[in-house]
Amino acid sequence: MSLYLQRKVDGVDIRGAVAEVSGFSPAELADPRLRWNRKISSWRSLGLYIGRKRGLAYKEVARFFGVHSMSAYHAHRKVTYEVSQDESVAQLISEIEYKLDNKDENS
Repeated sequence: MSLYLQRKVDGVDIRGAVAEVSGFSPAELADPRLRWNRKISSWRSLGLYIGRKRGLAYKEVARFFGVHSMSAYHAHRKVTYEVSQDESVAQLISEIEYKLDNKDENS
C-alpha cells in the first residue's frame, strides 16, 4: 500500500492553476458576468470539478469561481461524464493538478 499525498489547496490555488493552463485570468474565471461565456465556462467547470475532487464543498469551490453551488454540482457531473468519454479532458485535468501540486516550483 502506498500513500497518496495531496497538498492542501483552496479555491484561489485552483483558480490560479486553471488560469495558468487556460490563458484566462483568475478574475475572468471568477467573474459572474461571464458565466454564459462558453470558452470560460468550460475552464471554470474543470476548476469546479478539481475543487470537489480535492475535497472542497460545492458551496466553497463555487464561491471562488463566482457561481452558485448548484452550478458547481452540475459542472462536477458534466466533467465526470466528459472524463469517461474524452481522454483530452482527463489530460487537461492532470495538467491543472500538476500545476496545483507543484505550485511552489512553478512560481
